[in-house]
Parts: sequence; structure tokens; C-alpha cells
Amino acid sequence: MAHWFRREFDLRLTAWQLATLLAGAGALVCVLLLYRHQTDLALVEVWDFLGSVQIGVPPLAALLATYTWAFLSGNKLADAPRDLLRWLRNVALQERHTMLAILVASAMLASITTWRLARVAPPAYVALTAQLLGGENDDHEILAQRTKQIKERNPKFAARLELLRQVFAERRKWNNDEGRPNTTVPRLLIRAMENDNDPAWAAHPLKWHGLGEAFSMFVQAAASSAGESNQLLDEMRAESLAHYQRVIDTDDPRATPLMRASAENNLGNVYFYAGQFEAAVDQYRRSFGREPSIEAQANRVAALVMLGRSGEAIQAGEEVIAWALASGRATDKINGYVGLLSNLGFARMIAGDGDKAATAMREAFDLQPDALARQNLALALVAAGRSDDALTVLEVDTAAPAVTAKSELEIVAKFGGGSCSYLIRALAQAKMRTADEAANLAAYLRRPRAAAELTRADAWRAPAWAALLADKRACRHLQLLPFVRDVLAPAPSMTPRGAAGRV
Repeated sequence: MAHWFRREFDLRLTAWQLATLLAGAGALVCVLLLYRHQTDLALVEVWDFLGSVQIGVPPLAALLATYTWAFLSGNKLADAPRDLLRWLRNVALQERHTMLAILVASAMLASITTWRLARVAPPAYVALTAQLLGGENDDHEILAQRTKQIKERNPKFAARLELLRQVFAERRKWNNDEGRPNTTVPRLLIRAMENDNDPAWAAHPLKWHGLGEAFSMFVQAAASSAGESNQLLDEMRAESLAHYQRVIDTDDPRATPLMRASAENNLGNVYFYAGQFEAAVDQYRRSFGREPSIEAQANRVAALVMLGRSGEAIQAGEEVIAWALASGRATDKINGYVGLLSNLGFARMIAGDGDKAATAMREAFDLQPDALARQNLALALVAAGRSDDALTVLEVDTAAPAVTAKSELEIVAKFGGGSCSYLIRALAQAKMRTADEAANLAAYLRRPRAAAELTRADAWRAPAWAALLADKRACRHLQLLPFVRDVLAPAPSMTPRGAAGRV
């Protein structure tokens, strides 16, 4: 105060000093924010993060500054704190060019931090979304464990992440034919997500993508049933398209390249589920040009099959396989590559090329030897005229034990029947018109019968065809195959148009 009354107080110097001290504090905050951005702490709310470190920052900063000063000045470590404070008080905070340098450096650091936070998604978040959108079982198992860890520090985000995980886990079940499409589950998921009215979450690309997925699942289920009105179906489709488009159009870095590619793919899927196959093909073609996705191109092949353009489907499939192998996507995205091979094989069966279809299905089975791939391979072998090989492939199908006219009653009564494997076995035995063919058709129909009722295969073909037309599983795709229609369909007038895709 004495300096003030004697008019020795330098207001300008004081302003410079205060600005420098504030800039130093701001630089420290920037360093902390950059550290948070590059680590798993990016999944913790920023204020919670700063609050958790505020007690430890001052001593940590002092310790770091002490060691740095001792290194630069060559003084003893014990003298470093005193010498550093003396330098700050007598030099740094007295010389305006030094304070200007600190201000400029702090401003540059603030600019870099602002750009980094606004334009680049945190690596931990990118990895998290990759696991969320991944179609592999391992991804979802890892994500479930990751969500439990996040819950300890950010329970609100963990709850939202768990809901999103349920959405994509349900989608994976539908895609792998492990769950029956229905409108109830997506309706509940949509309601749960829409009930979270937090403004920050409402503007998050993850929520948009989750809602788009849930609405598309509703569209898929509703389109294959007669339980929903056309108006509701149109509204749900519009909602799904709008949410996916927001993900594509936003400049928010939280909409990662993988998320945008998924949205591009799913736009085509929504058209596909709604039966708008031409629009689906156009969207898949556009997505390939902007955000290449092997899943989108596998669906493009399926949509071309639906339009009756199997030749184009084969050409597109071969082109995309060449790209996938050259780019490494075939190994990075095994699920998508298997779907592409399966759809290409299906298109080849429609075109009457059973041998090449069997080659594609064999490769898909080698990469992913699940029940669906086994059925696809057996079906392609039937198309290639290798019925004995097809029956051999299906021998290990424990979910659908082989039946004969004598054992059908006991096995179906015990295991339930209904598997597509039974229908494929019947197709493999069709030329022989044996009682065993009748037994497999009856097993597909879930009708346990005594051997005396299974003497004529012809009597079971029309009921099996009717069941195939009504089948909601991947098995329904068999109705598109000419050799299946030749065996089962009572008359050409009953030939349907069904859904295509991975059989």
C-alpha cells in the first residue's frame, strides 16, 4: 500500500504479471486436458476429471518445475525451489519480453488444445465405438467388461453405453440368425433411449446411431410381418434414415470414420428391409465410393439378387472381393467378408453355377464354421450335384440330428425339428424320392410321424414349400433358388419373391 500512496505502484506491470500468471495456469489446464484426451480418462466427465486432480496438481506442478529448473540452471536440487521463485519474481515477472513470450506460448498451447479437442476424437473413444459397432462376439464381451470399468468413474455414460450395447448385441443376433426379428425388443430400446432427454446426450452421434439402428430393426421386423400399419412402418423408416443421415452429415469428431461407414451401410439396409431394393443398391454404391465398407457391398449383392439381377450381383461380388483382398478388409472384417462370399455363392446358385457357388461357400465356411455357413455349404453342394458330400457336411449338425423314416418320430419328438438342415437333406435326397426324403421334409415341418406315413416324398413337398414361403429365418432365401422351386413348388404360379441375403 505504501507504494500505492507514493504513486510508485506500476499498474501496467501488475496487469502484465496477472495476465502471465493466468496464462501459466491456463497452460497447466491445457496440458491436463490434452493428457485426458489421449488416455482412457477421456471417458470421464471433464469436470469430474479436473476435480479429481485439482488437489494433486499444485504439488505435482511444483515438483516438475523444480526438477526442470535444476536441470536447466545446473544448480543444486535443494536450491532449485528458492532459485526458481527468485527468477520468477525478479526476472520473468519483471521483464515484459519474458512475460510476452509466456503469453504467446500459452496462447499457442491453448489454440492447439482447442483444435485437438474439437476436431480429433479421443483414441479411447475411437476404440470403444469400434468394439460397439464390431460384429464379433469378442468385441461385445470386451465391451461388456469395459462398461463395468467405466461405470466406476462415469456411471451415467456407462448406463448409456450399456443400452447401446444391447441394441447392437440384438442386431448381431438377428444378423447371425440367433434371434427372431420382432418389433417388441426394438420398441423397448427406442423408448429407453428417447426417455433420456439430456441435451448433451441428445446431440451425441452415438445416440443418433443407436436410435437409427433400433428404428431399422423395427422396420426389418415390421416389414416381415403383418402386425404393423404401413403408416407406422413409414414413420419408423423415416426416423431411422434421419438419424443415420445426422451421423453422416455432422462435423462432430465423435462421429468416427467407422461410425460414418456404418451409417452409410445402414441407410441402404433400411431401404433393403423396406423392400426398396433399387434405392438400396444406389445407396450401397454411393457408400462404396465415399466410405468403403465390406458389409455394405455384401448387402449390395443381396439387393441385386432381390431385383433378379444375379449377373450384376456376381460381377459386383467379384469386384468387391478383389478390393477386400487388396485392401486387407477381408482379414480385418471377417464377418463382412463371410457375408460377401455367402451372397456371391447364393447369386451363383441362382445363375445355375453350383460348382463356383460351392467354392465360395467352402471358403466362407472355412473362415467362419458356424451352423449357417455349414447349411450354405451343403446347399451349394446340392446345387453342384454333390448330394452325398452335402449330407456328409450336415452329419455334424448336432442341433438337427439326421433322421430316417424309422427314426423321424423319435428324433423330432425329442429335439423338435424345424431346422433348415432337414430341408437341405431332403433336397439332397430328392432325386431318389425315398422315404428318408419324406422323413426330412416332415422333420423340417416339425411333424413327428411313424414310418408308415413317410412312404411318399411327393406328399410332403407341397406342405414343405408352403412352410418355406412363411419361414422368417434365413432359410426363407431358398425359395429364390430355381432347383429348390423345381423340387418343392407345386406349380410355377406359386413361385414367390422373397428376401435375399446370407442364407
